[in-house]
Parts: sequence; C-alpha cells; structure tokens
Amino acid sequence: MTLTIQLFLLALQLDRFQSDLIDRYINKRKSDQTRSKTAPENGTINRELALVKSAFNHGTEQTPPKVRFVPHFNMLEENNVRCGFLQDEQYLRLSHECAVEGVWLAGLFETAFAYGWREDELLALRVGQLDLLGKIVDLGETKNGDQRMIHMTEHVFQCLVRCVAGKKPDDFVFTRDDGSRVKDFRQAWWNACIRAGLGRFECRDCDSNVSEGRRCSTCQSKKKAKYIGLKFHDLRRTGIRNMSRQGIPEKVGMLISGHRTDSVYRRYNIVDMEVLKTATAKIEEHQRDIVQAENNHRTAIVSTETGADDKGKQIN
Repeated sequence: MTLTIQLFLLALQLDRFQSDLIDRYINKRKSDQTRSKTAPENGTINRELALVKSAFNHGTEQTPPKVRFVPHFNMLEENNVRCGFLQDEQYLRLSHECAVEGVWLAGLFETAFAYGWREDELLALRVGQLDLLGKIVDLGETKNGDQRMIHMTEHVFQCLVRCVAGKKPDDFVFTRDDGSRVKDFRQAWWNACIRAGLGRFECRDCDSNVSEGRRCSTCQSKKKAKYIGLKFHDLRRTGIRNMSRQGIPEKVGMLISGHRTDSVYRRYNIVDMEVLKTATAKIEEHQRDIVQAENNHRTAIVSTETGADDKGKQIN
C-alpha cells in the first residue's frame, strides 16, 4: 500500500485535486508486477483507490474539514467473480488429503466446509473461544451486536479437539506441527487439492500442466507456475450452498457464516450446474404432466361420446 499512501499525500499537497493524478496512478500500478511476475488485478487497484477515497471522506468529516471535497474515482471494471464449489462426491477425497498435510489443515478444512467461515476468522481463532464441554465456538459479537455462538457438529468437534490438545487458552487453535501459528497455508492447500484431483499447476505462458517448482517442458518458461483449481475461499460458498440445500433459514445461515447483509449472502449462494439440471428436469416433468393431463381429458371425452353413441344405437 506504499504507492496508495503516496497518492493520498500527494493529493493533499495539491491546491486543486486533478483527476489525471488518479489515471497516472492506475497506469503506474498496471505496469507493476506482483510476486508472481504478473500485473495487479483490477480488483487490487480498486481496493487501493477505495482506501484513498475513504481517507478523503474521513477528512471532510473533521472540524474544520481537512479537505474541501471528495474527488470522483473512476473504478476499473472487475470480472473476477468466483463460482467454485466442492461437490459432495469430492469431499471425502479432499478431507483425506488435508489430513495428510496435518491436523491443523484438516481442522481448517472441516470447519470451513461446515460453516462457511472466512479464512482470517479461522486463523485468528483462539483456544479460549472453544467451550469443549458445551461444544460451542464463541466468535464474539457481530457488527449488529448479535452474539455469534455456534454449536459444533460432532465431526468438527473431534477435529478441533485434536487441534487444541495441550494448548493454553490464549494459544491459537490452528498451529503447525512445530507449534508456529498458521498464516499462509496456500502451498499445503494446493498440495492437498492436487492429490485429490481438484487442482493443478499451469504454465503462465503456454497453459501446459507443469509440476510446481519445475520449468515448463513445453516452452521452457522461467515464470513460476500458477495454481488452477479449488480455492480455500470456495469452501465459504460451498458451506452457504449446503445450508441452503438443507433448508436452513437465510437469517440463521447468515449468523453462522458471518455475513452482515443478505445481498452478499445471496451472492455467495450461487446455484451450481447440478441444481440447475435438477430444476430443468422438474420443469420438463411438469410440462409432460400438463400434456398428459390434456391427453387424458380428451381421451375421457372421446370415451364418453363413444359410449353415448353406442347406447343410442342400442336403444334404436
């Protein structure tokens, strides 16, 4: 965020904020490279601009105001909506592979899959927040002042018991085998997903499948291979979908997952292709029922008319 801070400080020094300053900043960021040797995503740049805009809003609210007005920020178009799910038939395979990586990853996986909690929320969880006797996780108060006390499923309970064995109340629940706090676990997650058949490493230049840390044998690219596949954040979407499938009310699901607005919750509750196929089949079945009902009605009318004619002939 160093460039973002520099942009804000420069803006404050100007007597009149000029929009081309934002454009220059955007162009500068697009020419930069991330750790993976690629340009920052539009969403990343937008978050940086949003931080500067928030600072301007804060400045106008002071007495006296620190800035005269909030400039207009032209945000970049974002097209990074994720739609990944962990399917039911994939769950056991990935659960096994996470356990191979360690008790801590198994605990992270099972808890995220069950409740759809955010990654940072899980990593910040401490032993003192677990009531093992009552099988309750105390996540504190929400933004609206509601207390989030979630009952553990038996499976999650067993996983968390193994994670907190021998720890003190102030210790983090999820720590590696050497006792260090889990912060960045992407490599372990990628390894588990790849072994479960849910991910792969791909060359950034020719899109060929490569092994992590090895040079692409197709184009000999020196760029670090990128991971393609299931993301840990997809478990949040999966948890919400599963709660919706089980008929859990939206407000209850929001309290469990930690969503603050129903619009965001519904956005995560994306319907997957299997559900769409099932819905289409039901629509088709309903249409067939309509046609069948009409055919049965016509057959009944014809049968009635035929019976009446036969009866009339017999009388004559």
